[in-house]
Amino acid sequence: MNAGPSPFRHLSPLDRLLDSAQNALSTVLGAPRAARANPGLGEPEVVLDEPERRHAAGLMRVNHTGEVCAQALYIGQAAVAREPATRAHLLEAAQEETDHLAWCADRLRELDSRPSLFNPLWYAGSWAIGAAAGLRGDGWNLGFVVETERQVEAHLAEHLASLPEGDDRSRAILAVMKDDEARHADNALAAGARALPQLNPDTDGGDVEGDEGGGVPDLTGPCRAARQGLAQRPAAFPTPKRSKPACAGLRMTTAPTLNRPGCGRGRAPRSRA
Repeated sequence: MNAGPSPFRHLSPLDRLLDSAQNALSTVLGAPRAARANPGLGEPEVVLDEPERRHAAGLMRVNHTGEVCAQALYIGQAAVAREPATRAHLLEAAQEETDHLAWCADRLRELDSRPSLFNPLWYAGSWAIGAAAGLRGDGWNLGFVVETERQVEAHLAEHLASLPEGDDRSRAILAVMKDDEARHADNALAAGARALPQLNPDTDGGDVEGDEGGGVPDLTGPCRAARQGLAQRPAAFPTPKRSKPACAGLRMTTAPTLNRPGCGRGRAPRSRA
């Protein structure tokens, strides 16, 4: 169990730092143990052809890394939570994320694959993001949970549709994970999450919805326009023609007399008497 000590125990800053370090080591280097049964074990194992196996393994590796990041986010948020109830909520969600982590690791082994080698880097960055979000206060802390879980829920829906048709084991795991993520978001809302500012996707460079007098600029419009421009660009760009200097085609005499760009700046020498 990676969620740490009792959430209602008074922890000093050093205690919380050591707790986070222990979780990092067990998540990245250890073998997390799930508290619930693996939902994929109830499905028959189907032999996938090599392209299908590699595709399924790639998806499950992405999801395994996502669960590493989820662990780090929740532990980072819990480390700076102000109220014991908020910390308890975050650690309870982290325990279910530990289940997801263990299930994805099991499925990777069944698919004869391995986790990402960059998981330590992802964990460190995610912990820092979680702690930064939590420093804004418990309401914003829980609001960050809601937004994160909504994004993960949509991501899992895409993976469920992309899995090979016969990979029911991976599909069963991701379906339970998706339900858990939706419940985490709902629980955070019920616990007092504050709605995060939403960028208005209908404007290019507009304000945050509900924020009068300006706010965070909407970057989705310019990015969307850039993507459309790249998608519509021709297969090959014509080579631009270089314009010739103004003096092109003129025959030079003994000394240049023209003072034009590209034609020299000399003057004809004065004749001597």
